[in-house]
Order: sequence, then structure tokens, then C-alpha cells
Amino acid sequence: AAASSQRARQPPLLPLASLKLAPFDGKNGNRGSSRESAVLITSQSGRRTMALIEVQDEEQRCFFEAKLIDVQGEQYFVQLGGGEDAAQQRWVRWDLVREAPRATGDFSAAPEDLVEVKCFPDGESAPPTWFEAQVKVIKGEFIKIVFTGAAGGEEVLDGNERLRPCSTKLGRTKPAYVRQSFPVADPQVFDWFVQSEARLAQDVCAKSGIVAFSLERRSSQVKMLGTEKAIDTAKMLVDLHGRHMNDMQRMHTEREVLASKLKVEKEKIETGQTLEFSIERELIGLVVGKGGRAIADAKKTSGVDYIKVTQAGSQPLVTVVGPTQESVEAARELLEFVTEHVPVLPEQVGWLIGRGGRNFKDLQDKTKVTRLNVDKIKSQVVLVGTRTAVEAAKLYIETHLQFLSEFESERSESEKLRKELRGIGLGEESTEYELSGRAYERAGRGSGRGRGRGGSNGSLVAGGRGRDDRVSSNQEAGPLAMAQSADPTEGGRGRGGTGRGGR
Repeated sequence: AAASSQRARQPPLLPLASLKLAPFDGKNGNRGSSRESAVLITSQSGRRTMALIEVQDEEQRCFFEAKLIDVQGEQYFVQLGGGEDAAQQRWVRWDLVREAPRATGDFSAAPEDLVEVKCFPDGESAPPTWFEAQVKVIKGEFIKIVFTGAAGGEEVLDGNERLRPCSTKLGRTKPAYVRQSFPVADPQVFDWFVQSEARLAQDVCAKSGIVAFSLERRSSQVKMLGTEKAIDTAKMLVDLHGRHMNDMQRMHTEREVLASKLKVEKEKIETGQTLEFSIERELIGLVVGKGGRAIADAKKTSGVDYIKVTQAGSQPLVTVVGPTQESVEAARELLEFVTEHVPVLPEQVGWLIGRGGRNFKDLQDKTKVTRLNVDKIKSQVVLVGTRTAVEAAKLYIETHLQFLSEFESERSESEKLRKELRGIGLGEESTEYELSGRAYERAGRGSGRGRGRGGSNGSLVAGGRGRDDRVSSNQEAGPLAMAQSADPTEGGRGRGGTGRGGR
């Protein structure tokens, strides 16, 4: 309530029309009409480029927002307000004009400080006016200020959003802005300047700090408005633009070509078939390929128009746009890489890999899976590849392991039969073996130190020698030779001597 009552006592803010600046009447300094002066900043399209300034009302001690249109000597031609109404155009003394202060961010005022307060005498839709005031009291967020202008008055502000530091002292001894012009000798360069006037003006003004730039077509001149330092910089930039005219023209042509292509591509995207699928972040390299080659190959093979990989989020997204559903599905089949873990039993690993990795090599050749590894700790096979390849590899593994159980069953049956056959064979051999053993015992009877050796054909080549040094004959060793010939891998041993049969 206190704030409301104090605001009611603020000074009557003068509307823009009451600003005590006489309009130009053509008699002050023989400067010519305002229409002639405006030629400087009128472009081919009729739009004006003007510098944002503030004009001082000395009596009210306030600054009106305005735009600088032209300069002649010590007079500035300004546009008051936010529009281009000729009735709001004035010639003013240069010392009443200052550059619009830059925003200072958060501003903290203290009692007795001089500040500027933003007000809207012509309504909040119109540009603001900044009134000089002095801070009297600060209580919490409320700030009481007293205006220093002729109308006086005071106001209580809720916060400091409408305050900025006071900068009413202009401090200059001569006009800050001047107007200069210079000719462009090369007609081709000037023609290019005319074609690119808006872009050229924007670039030069932004980089040099001049406040106005225009081209005078009748005299082939460039006209500028700004500080002397800014104009010197602008001249350098314009000269540089002229020297690089050919390069910039080429770039301009290239830009138009690219814009045309972009339009065509956008039309394809808008009218084509779209398909999206996610991939694992670790597999982006396989999807894109070195230097984007995988994507380029997929576009060429499938005939799609557009493939984009968006890496935002935990699951990157691949977007495919093509003329038909078949084309986008074909691109997906080439680029949708996945990882699958197939569990296996430890005893299945050897069968799955094969001797020398033969089975794994065959699996990769037939399914075209990209990566194939065995994790023995987790007992699983890790497959990486396109979804089609991985699914084929899983079927390969499943089918291959099915044959392992059948193979084990067949091998078990074969082993049983082999054992039965071996049992039958051992039964027949035992009779002959026993006979040969007794014969050998007779042949080697003596002190127990006799030796018998069998040759490769199963016959004895040396008899046993007893205590009386009798040598056993080959006839006595005959039964042993017969026994050994039945199974050349088995040797016979007599109980009396130490007879050994060789292979």
C-alpha cells in the first residue's frame, strides 16, 4: 500500500511529443532537408540501418531512446520513438546525444546514489525513457527514490529491476560520429556489392562498429556513418570484400546450389518412408564405418535417401528415409548391429569351436557374423553383427549342438560294442596265452635268471639260460611263438625264467 501511494506521487512523465527538441526547418547550418539526409541509410529495399542512441532532455534530466539517422557537422539527425514516423525526426545538438549504455547485469544501489530509472511515459509498448533520480531510503526490497528533474517527485520501487547506474555526463568535446564516403573503382566489384548489399552491410557494421552503411548507385560510392576509428576499420573490411569478390561469388553460387539440394532432400524426407531403430552405443562405429563409409555403402546398396545416427541418450537412434518401404527395410538389415550372448555348457565348447577353430571359421563364413568370441568364465558365446547375421549364427550354433548329443550317443553305443568285442577277443586269447606261458616256463626253468627274446615275427631268438647253462631250443619255444603271432602287441612271460617277447 505504501508503495502504491508513493508511486502516485511520482512526477508527471512527459510524453515523447513534449521533448523540447525543435524539428529541423532547413535553416540551421544549411544542412539540406531531412529527406536528402536519409539517402545515406536507405537501402535498395527502402529499409534503414540506424544506430541506437539516447537523446537528453536537459530540463527533465532524462534520456529518450532514439535512433541515429544522419550526421552533418555538429548536428545529429535522429528518429525518436520506435517507428519511422517523419514527425518524430529531429536535428539535435551532438552534445545531447550519447550511445545507449550497455546492460550492467545486477545493479545494487546505495542511499544517496544517483541512478537512472526506467519509465514508460508513452505506454509500455513504446520505447522507455530513463529519468535521473537519487536513492533516499532502502528497506528490504523497497527502494525510495527522488527525481532530480524540473518536475521533481518521488517513487517507491519494488526491487532494482528498473534501475541502472547514472551516466548523464557525456564527457565529449566534439561529435563522436562522422559521415564519410569513398568511390569503388571497379564496376564489377560495385555490382557485386549491390547484389550482396544486405549481407555486406551486416558484416561490415557488425565487425567495424559503424552505425550506417549504404551504396550510392549513381556515383558508385560507399557511404558510412560512425566514429572515425570505426570507419577506418570498415574501409579496410570493404576493401577486403572487394579483393575476395570472386571467392565470395563462388561461395554464394555454391550456397544457392546447396540450398536447392537441401530443398530437394527435405521434400524427399517429407514424402518418403521413414524407419527408426535403436542400437547399442558401443556399436556406433560398426554402423557408421570409417569416415561414414558403412552408411554411404548402405545408402548406395539400398537406394534410400537419408540415414542419420543421433547419439543423444543412452540408446543412439538410427533414422532411415527412403522412397519405398522395401528400401528402408534393406538399409535396416545392413545397419542394425546387435550383440547376443548364447549360453553353452563347458563340455560343449570344444565341439563348438572345432579342431583348430574350424567350426567357428565355418560359422563366420556362412553367417557373416562380425565378431565371435567364447566367454569361458560365463560359459557363453558372444555374437556381434547385423541382426540377420546374428540370428543365423544362433541357428547354426543350436543345430551344431544338437548333433553333439547325437554324436555322443552314437559314440557311447560304439564304445559299448567295442568293449564287448574286446571282451570276446580277450577270452580267446587267454587259452593260447596260458599255453604259451607254460611252454615258456619250461623253456626258462633254471635259476630264474634265464632270458628269452622274441623277434619281430613272434619267434624266440635266444633261449633261456638255467643254472646248468643249458640253452633252450627253438623247438621248445614254438608254442610261445604261436601265441605271440596271434597278437603281436602282447609279450609272454614264463614263471620259471624271465622270458620277454618283443613286438
